[in-house]
Amino acid sequence: MPPTMSPFVLRTKIWGDFRLKESGHIIAVITGTDADRGHEMSTFSTLRSDELNIEVFGLQSGKYFIKAFLVDGLDRTRSCWYTHTTSFVVQKSEPHNRTDALRRNLRLYEAGYRGRPAAEEPLLLQPRSGRDFAYVTIIWSEDYVDNAIVWATGLIASGSTFRRLCMVARGKIERRKIRILSRCCCDIDLTDPIQSPALSISRSSRYEFVLTKLRVLQLDQKGIRKIVMMDADTLVLQNVDELFWLPSPSATVNKDTLMGELDKPKLSAGVMVLEPDSVKFDHLLEGLHGVETLSQFVEQDLLDAYFNHSYNIIPLTYNLYPELLDVMPFLHYESDNEANDMLPNFSLPMDNGIKIVHLWHLFNPFQTFAYTGAQYLQINAKMVHRQMWRWYTLFWTLHQRGLQRGAPEEYPRWKQRCVERSQAFGPVQSRRFVPVLGTSGGIEVCRHVDGLAW
Repeated sequence: MPPTMSPFVLRTKIWGDFRLKESGHIIAVITGTDADRGHEMSTFSTLRSDELNIEVFGLQSGKYFIKAFLVDGLDRTRSCWYTHTTSFVVQKSEPHNRTDALRRNLRLYEAGYRGRPAAEEPLLLQPRSGRDFAYVTIIWSEDYVDNAIVWATGLIASGSTFRRLCMVARGKIERRKIRILSRCCCDIDLTDPIQSPALSISRSSRYEFVLTKLRVLQLDQKGIRKIVMMDADTLVLQNVDELFWLPSPSATVNKDTLMGELDKPKLSAGVMVLEPDSVKFDHLLEGLHGVETLSQFVEQDLLDAYFNHSYNIIPLTYNLYPELLDVMPFLHYESDNEANDMLPNFSLPMDNGIKIVHLWHLFNPFQTFAYTGAQYLQINAKMVHRQMWRWYTLFWTLHQRGLQRGAPEEYPRWKQRCVERSQAFGPVQSRRFVPVLGTSGGIEVCRHVDGLAW
């Protein structure tokens, strides 16, 4: 873990009839080689806690050991109260050591579980191998195949450790596109689509089969123990492997909650941390009969009602809606606002802290034909917010990189035809037309990466 001013949490567990507060408390002794103390072994802190979760602040670079003791009401401990020692390292967070550390730990976990297959599960699920955890997206129509390429390629580019799984609704996606997805960037899992109920608004929209997303809960049947479920139209800006170490369920809240338009918070199914459980899947479908009003995001309504505000909230920087840039100026990169006196110049920019952008609906470059005016809205967003321009540039770079990887033989021919068909726009602009898979089978589609901005 990196040095931080924020606390890290030591999670403890007690076996037996010892009750905190009633029977006594926990004493946690932290020793280690703190860089600020000359790398000499010393006792860093002794903490008293009446809770199972113990917060520790102010650790700098170094190697540490924590040992927790049970202490009764008379401030005594007993030798028969067996305890464990936990060790960990704090070091500067750098791009090259983050993924390497996770992969090294995965190998250790895998070796350990092979040697001790009956070991008891820790409080938070740990991966026994690189196949245990997965990033998952669900595609139930051809509208989002191009988006899935961007999503998966972004995870690859950010150095993510765990596998990427595209769950594809059987019979809804052209086989050629599934092959490109598989070759490009993610494992394919064909699954049966689930149609929205007749009373749902989504029944008559592009979200008719949105309930298929709930199939992720059946992935325990495939040996997957924990997932980060993400909508295909999310754009990954940074490595987000840390999400796997959040408790399940964890979710962001939707944009209406963040913009103050709802009386009570409502989760967003755009980014969620879940532990697949087929029993929960059955319960969720049974819950359909008890919901009176269903929006087009029927799966989100079901999950919100099922978890009933018992989920852990993920920060908005892991599922940022572009609309929030208009109402939360602190999200802007500081230098972007230097010439704009309408917004205050904040000293703590968060541009580098935003990890996932949710380019949904009108902000999705692949939905400009589905929504009237979407193309103009995206151009305006890029003109108003420089961050949006950077994000859209990255979006198209990732898409073309993924498409080229998924169709290496066809891509040069597709690209050349896009240039040839666009000669009327001049030599510079014609080269900014790029191939996309589109929604029509067998028809080559070209798009300008800047929309109408040229």
